[in-house]
Amino acid sequence: MSILQSNAGTVTAQLAEAVSGMAPDHELARQLAQLIGGMMHDRCTRMEDPEGSPWTENAPSTIARKGHDQVGIDSGEMLDRSNFTDLYDLTADNLFELTYGGPADKLGWFEGDNRYGIARVVWGLDPDIRAAALDLIREFYRQKSRDILTRLSGR
Repeated sequence: MSILQSNAGTVTAQLAEAVSGMAPDHELARQLAQLIGGMMHDRCTRMEDPEGSPWTENAPSTIARKGHDQVGIDSGEMLDRSNFTDLYDLTADNLFELTYGGPADKLGWFEGDNRYGIARVVWGLDPDIRAAALDLIREFYRQKSRDILTRLSGR
């Protein structure tokens, strides 16, 4: 598995290789969830998919029914920020998982399982998210290593 993967509403990161046997670090998991989920949410508020392409616009009839042209906004529930950042786990073998926390049926419908044949991808990693997550992981363990060396040297 690559360091970061995304599919079907779940982002996973195998951290064991990067941390060479260290115990799982739940603070890192929390920070990753906030970073990755937050960046995916921000991209959705710009109505872009992971490739940077704009989502397909709503049909005129949909705009008339909803009273606005914002794609993906009915009640606001599906694109609530907490759905992107709050449901994460870190296992004993350092497998980090971030899962979409909102209604999976709505996400599936929105991402292409709908009667219109329109796919608007919400969940997924783009190059900016990958780079930021890897930077976070590296910096987190760089600081952890500095802290360990400081304690060992008695400073």
